[in-house]
Amino acid sequence: KFDYKNPAPDILVDKTTGFNVGLVGDLRLHEYFNLRFEPGLYYTQRNLTYPEIEKAVDKKREVSATYIHLPLLLKFSALRTGNIRPYLVGGFSTTLNLASNSKSLDDNEQQRFRVKEWTKNYEVGFGVDLYLEYFKFSPSIRGVFGMDNELIPDNNPNSPWTGNVQSMSTRAILINFTFHYARLNSLRIMAVAVATLRLSVCLSAPKRGTDSLFVVMFSISDEMPFASF
Repeated sequence: KFDYKNPAPDILVDKTTGFNVGLVGDLRLHEYFNLRFEPGLYYTQRNLTYPEIEKAVDKKREVSATYIHLPLLLKFSALRTGNIRPYLVGGFSTTLNLASNSKSLDDNEQQRFRVKEWTKNYEVGFGVDLYLEYFKFSPSIRGVFGMDNELIPDNNPNSPWTGNVQSMSTRAILINFTFHYARLNSLRIMAVAVATLRLSVCLSAPKRGTDSLFVVMFSISDEMPFASF
C-alpha cells in the first residue's frame, strides 16, 4: 500500500507469481487455544509502473523480494460440532527481506529500488478444521497487514520514484490448505507439535497503488506429541 505526500497518479503494481516453502508448529495451550509458529521462506516479485515518468527505462521497476516470514499466532477454536470445528487466528509477525538492497548506496537513479530489511505485521484470519477418516483438513483465509514504512527514499528528496511517497507497506491475503495426519489417535495428547512442510504459489494483486500479495498454501503435516497421558 502506497501513501502519498501530495495527490498524484497511483503507482501501479502488476500481477506476478511467487513461491513459498516453510514449516508450521502448533502447541496446544487449552481445549480451545493453540499457539502457532509458522516460519516460511517467500519469493515474489513486484513490477511497479510510474505513470508520470515517460522514459521507458525509468518508468518500470522490477523489485524482487525473498522473505523469511516469522509469524507467532494464537488460534481460538470453537466447540466441535460433528466433524467440523471453526476457528479464529491472530497475532504478530516479523519479516526479513533478504533482497532489500538496504545497505546499497545506489538508488533508483542507478535502477536500484531499496526497502528496509525488517518489517513488522499483524495478522488476522479464520478457518475451519474438517475431521476426515484418515486426516484433518484445515482451509483458512488470513490477512497480513504491515505496520511499518518499508520504503528507503532515494538520495534525491525530489526523486520521481520516491519523492512523493509518504510510506509503503504490505497488504496480503493468505489462502491456506493444511493437511494434518495423526498417527497416535489412541493417545490423549496434552501438548502437540505439528511439523509441516508448506509449499505455496504467490500471486500479487494488480491493484492501483497497492502492494498486495495473494498466497495459496498447500500443507502436509505429521503430528508429534510433546507429552501424552
